[in-house]
Amino acid sequence: MAMASIIGHCPNRPSVLLASLLQNKSCNSRAVGESRIASIHQFSGEGGGELRRGQRVRRARRRGFGLSVTRSMAGSSEQEVRGGESVGRPEMLTTASYSPPSWASKLHPLPSQFCTLGQFPTPIHRWNLPGLPKDTEVWIKRDDLTGMQLSGNKVRKLEFLIADAKAQGADCVITIGGIQSNHCRATAVAAKYFNLDCYLILRTSRTVVEQDPGLEGNLLVERMVGAHVSLVSKEEYVQLGSVGLGKLLTEKLKAEGRKPYVIPVGGSNSLGTWGYIEFVKELQGQLEGGKVSGIKHFDDIVMACGSGGTTAGLALAAHLSNLQTKVCFALLNILLLLCDQLDSRFYLK
Repeated sequence: MAMASIIGHCPNRPSVLLASLLQNKSCNSRAVGESRIASIHQFSGEGGGELRRGQRVRRARRRGFGLSVTRSMAGSSEQEVRGGESVGRPEMLTTASYSPPSWASKLHPLPSQFCTLGQFPTPIHRWNLPGLPKDTEVWIKRDDLTGMQLSGNKVRKLEFLIADAKAQGADCVITIGGIQSNHCRATAVAAKYFNLDCYLILRTSRTVVEQDPGLEGNLLVERMVGAHVSLVSKEEYVQLGSVGLGKLLTEKLKAEGRKPYVIPVGGSNSLGTWGYIEFVKELQGQLEGGKVSGIKHFDDIVMACGSGGTTAGLALAAHLSNLQTKVCFALLNILLLLCDQLDSRFYLK
């Protein structure tokens, strides 16, 4: 029996509840400055207020077709959370000490703390797709229900990255992505929760790089929470690279007396992968604890692969633990790059 997990991503649209969760501060949709770093064009939105939760992600498996799971944050008390039990997770939006699973205790670096951004464990349920081969089942891990406003599975990495930023005394974070990056949106919201300013370098077409990016899709959320938005053309992104662009903005902010912390593209580095080491720990607990009716093992975990951090964390944890599940992925980044080259617009459903 083959088992696989499909991880779904959040659609690029804001929640209708988000505006009501902000404190009546509107976004400034005009460019607020003409200063430039290399050819990065800076725009800012002013927003504020206290955000709350709400979001999604998914996964699937086949009969004998394994599923990867995500955990969900539940507050300080133990309670049932849609297909799993939240065992004593610290209160939402707090920083807590971290203890790794025993099978991952020799990895380096070992994070010492994490920020509680999600509601875990997220539920797993069977997906009754038509036309599946005989003896094949598909199950979905609902990371779209992590409870963090519009961020889905992205909070898994950010729980460790935001904690590290706070531990290093940062007063702002920098990250980079495409013009409608879900990771950038999630980072902007997470930074707002923990009183960090957020600077986003967003890649777009050179024909519009000097124009105000507007309020479409993820940009609306980013600007409502006060993120500082800068644009760079795809050509300059290729020339300078994400690391180079991050360094340029870091140097500028340090010269202004700020203490920036750079989060890599997709939150994918050795620290970010701990979000998916925890994911496997969570999945094990759900399967071995009998919290998912009708399934005790997945043969495969299936997901799309963009920056690679999710895949790396799952593959490493599946190898170190006794999960005995194969990790499979589709190279989403190849599709994205192809669409960029064609300069086409597309939406992932």
